[in-house]
Amino acid sequence: FGDACALQVAPWCAKNVSKGSYLVQGSFNNACSCTISREFMVKNTEQQQITLFHGFEVDFSGGKGASIQRRAIAHNVGEDGGMQTIFERDDGLRCHIGGKELWSSTDAQHGISTTVKELLGCADVHLDAPHHHRTTGLGLNLPLD
Repeated sequence: FGDACALQVAPWCAKNVSKGSYLVQGSFNNACSCTISREFMVKNTEQQQITLFHGFEVDFSGGKGASIQRRAIAHNVGEDGGMQTIFERDDGLRCHIGGKELWSSTDAQHGISTTVKELLGCADVHLDAPHHHRTTGLGLNLPLD
């Protein structure tokens, strides 16, 4: 905070971070941050656990942004109108994600934990398939309807 941002954090960030950024937050150096970005290969990517948190947003003003209702599934359980989360394949079949076909808002209040393999399997994508030659990452698109 204050002088520590300009005198300590900024110089350290400039010296030690090649792929990062220094950011002053607020006026008069009230707060600052040094964000570091590191890229690396992950072994057994498909076995990595991830936890999904999601919600919804509805614009009741026909796209004008005048009346928007937002809810996060992890908060306000019972105030989400009984929202359920279902993972489906393109052909409409349900997938078992995190051991369930259907997640109630109560079930998902602490997130939906799964593996990358389960999510990719639901999309019928397999990392060991011969037609996939990715070595630097994976694009993951999760449309939520």
